[in-house]
Amino acid sequence: MTIFIIFAILGFIYTVFIKPSTTNIPANEASQAKTTINNLFPFIDLITYYALDDGRAWTSDKVKYVKHILSDFVVSDWDKTLLKERLKLKNNKSLNHLIDEYKNSYPALEKKIAAMTCICEMLCLDGVPTIKVKEKVTYLGNNLGLSKVHIASVFYKFKHMLGEENSTNQSHEENISPPDNNGHDIAWACNTLEIPINQISPERVQQAYRVKIKEFHPDKHQSLSDSIRRLLHEKTQDLNKAKDILLGKL
Repeated sequence: MTIFIIFAILGFIYTVFIKPSTTNIPANEASQAKTTINNLFPFIDLITYYALDDGRAWTSDKVKYVKHILSDFVVSDWDKTLLKERLKLKNNKSLNHLIDEYKNSYPALEKKIAAMTCICEMLCLDGVPTIKVKEKVTYLGNNLGLSKVHIASVFYKFKHMLGEENSTNQSHEENISPPDNNGHDIAWACNTLEIPINQISPERVQQAYRVKIKEFHPDKHQSLSDSIRRLLHEKTQDLNKAKDILLGKL
């Protein structure tokens, strides 16, 4: 009986304190889940690259952001130490190499979208210009193998963070001179349908609209989550509005 009790206690200790937990570990298969923060290094290295890109440095806000999104994994003092040391590490790997490492470590679609989402938000919080955020995140999404729909859904999630600067600087970035009192709406509509403002015609508008509506229409993406499909629905509303604005101008 005594031996049984001893084994029972040892089993309890192993289960609670030693046995690996598979809860909330970002791996593509539950059987591959591991327990230490080492398994998050591909993500940490990737987000570190973007945090320090273009000569920028770690700030307290960016460090807090990384700690926040990894709060479910950075639990023990050892985890905190590993994270701190990893963020200090100057990685000499190229961006493409880091993206490949992330893609190979987390092949699931939701993990790729999660990486894009985190990096997009961090860049916005870091004050990176909108045009640069979109350039960097689009490059990341393309190299992760994501579709235009998924990339657009990430941007749409942060439309308020991106839109304020975009609406302020759009005429400077695209060298647009508003033709009339509705010039801002026309510029927005051209940007939405990706039509140069000096090439507006009924045929061009209809053609651009057909291409974009096929790309973003929620009915063609039934397998996506409800939240992303709602964003796609809002995007189709924007496309409809943009078409009406431009056709109404002609």
